[in-house]
Amino acid sequence: MGIHNEPGSERRTEDLRGLVKTMLAHLLDSSDEDRNFLKVSPNDETVLLVNNLGGVSVLELGGITNEVVEQLEKDWKVKPVRILAGTFMTSLNGLGFSVSLLRITDTGLGNGNSMLNLLDAPAEATGWSAAISTKTWQTKSSATRENDSGDSREVQPSNLRCRFQLKPNGRASTFYLADQIYH
Repeated sequence: MGIHNEPGSERRTEDLRGLVKTMLAHLLDSSDEDRNFLKVSPNDETVLLVNNLGGVSVLELGGITNEVVEQLEKDWKVKPVRILAGTFMTSLNGLGFSVSLLRITDTGLGNGNSMLNLLDAPAEATGWSAAISTKTWQTKSSATRENDSGDSREVQPSNLRCRFQLKPNGRASTFYLADQIYH
């Protein structure tokens, strides 16, 4: 699908795993001369951009991003050093996503101005979000409710009471919610 909802090169009905597999093959399979434009080796540093075309929920985009990262590592031996996932370029609220890979190169701008430094730098552009670092992505959450050292106060019941007044047909006509209910 194109950025303006153009039909694209083909139409398929697939599950997420199959769709991501096809998209990554179009992007990275060097035997496909019509589509493969990026040569990436396992030693290259890359930045992954997963773009919401406008109609994908945040929850769905998280699942999509996870699937792309897993397949990149498993099938292509590519481990992005940064991941950008969000709504960067929409397609009229299109229900879809795009996947882009950037191979990190020397910017020639000197020390402290690497491509990663520039991508990580603060920006005021509308819609631009900070990249997820490799460390964050690879760190598995170890927090549990049992080990939570948060607020240890016992939960106290509230004095909030509810009361319904029913009509003869069984439907509620009045609903009261109050700290005190007077009879």
